[in-house]
Amino acid sequence: MKALAIILLIVGSTMSGCLNWSPDEELPANFAEEARYSFQASTLNRTVDEGAVLTLHEHADGAPILLIWVSPACGGCHDWVQEIIQEEVHTHLTEEGVGIVSIHRYFQFEDVSDVMQEYGNDSSDSYSPWPVVVPSDDIRAIDLSTGMISDIGIIEAFGTPGTPTLQLIDGDGRMVWESASYYYDNAEVQEMVGVIEELTKSGE
Repeated sequence: MKALAIILLIVGSTMSGCLNWSPDEELPANFAEEARYSFQASTLNRTVDEGAVLTLHEHADGAPILLIWVSPACGGCHDWVQEIIQEEVHTHLTEEGVGIVSIHRYFQFEDVSDVMQEYGNDSSDSYSPWPVVVPSDDIRAIDLSTGMISDIGIIEAFGTPGTPTLQLIDGDGRMVWESASYYYDNAEVQEMVGVIEELTKSGE
């Protein structure tokens, strides 16, 4: 029985898919208050992507930005993207000066063509009218405190998020809010809007 329990533990820890942080779970140490990271990675290279390569901090240009970590096979990701558009959350964010960038999370084993089909094809229900980034294994995070390329990948730099995960990054590159729900949650959106309002008041 003890051997079976060990095997089940190993199998469970290696499963991939649409994962999400527990709201009671602490963020990793490298995602502490002072951790500030950016990255430069390829996009789907559509008109709305504003180029074949996106550098996050340059794209944000000192303004808050909402990161949406997505996977083409993630039902919760589709729900968040579709509801953000249907409820015109993206319009409100734009009016508040907040940008949106989706990031392909499981680039190690999912095809970019599937990301394009789900989020880049304007006939898809989950079409994203904002930049969609498709990183690769060799991309390393940029440490904004030094301006140098770090030795860690962007997944680790941003707290190893599951999908779907939304992260609000302030004008200085710090994460100030993170979603917890697998499916679109209006209460969480309002919480995020409140954080944005506070950033605006404080001059972020």
